[in-house]
Amino acid sequence: SKNGSYLQEKKIFKSVYPGINAIIESHKEKKHGDFSIKLTQIESKIFIDEICRELVNLDIIPFTIHDSILVHKNDKKKTLEIMQKVLKMHLGVAPIIS
Repeated sequence: SKNGSYLQEKKIFKSVYPGINAIIESHKEKKHGDFSIKLTQIESKIFIDEICRELVNLDIIPFTIHDSILVHKNDKKKTLEIMQKVLKMHLGVAPIIS
């Protein structure tokens, strides 16, 4: 959304995450829609080009659903390890994955 819409919600977000909010607002100043496109491209690079490629190289065939990966139950542990490794490399920390 444009920086000037959803002001109440954005005020709450800004109070909790002021640094992140500043980054988001600066990226949305000219063409606000470009920000969500860029996020989608980053997500695709991480999940498809990196996580899924590594899984396929190990003969684990993932099915992707947006930012989720579906694998056989037997491959869960290895998939979680790969996801945590790749996400930590990009984010600096491994998020909680459920």
